[in-house]
Amino acid sequence: MPKTHLYPLNLVWTGAKDGPTTSYRAYSRAWRADRDGKPSLTGSADASFRGDEGAWNPEDLLVASLSACHMLSYLAVCSLKGVEVLAYTDDATGTLSPD
Repeated sequence: MPKTHLYPLNLVWTGAKDGPTTSYRAYSRAWRADRDGKPSLTGSADASFRGDEGAWNPEDLLVASLSACHMLSYLAVCSLKGVEVLAYTDDATGTLSPD
């Protein structure tokens, strides 16, 4: 039977300190993700959705996660097949479209 892997974290809306959600334009999109034994990760919504353009947003993290997963899978297969990888880079892009 496959082993189950759990990834618990605590997500906190840190923008609440700047005020409540009185209107769509008024509230902060800032957040923090915490997981025991790891550094906290702070972020916001994408600037297109009234977030902080200098902060990591969920879309950035999704693209990074998929890119890292692909790389780690590739490296695992190469190592199991005796292929020696000397370097790896990936210029990943995600597209969010209303279609």
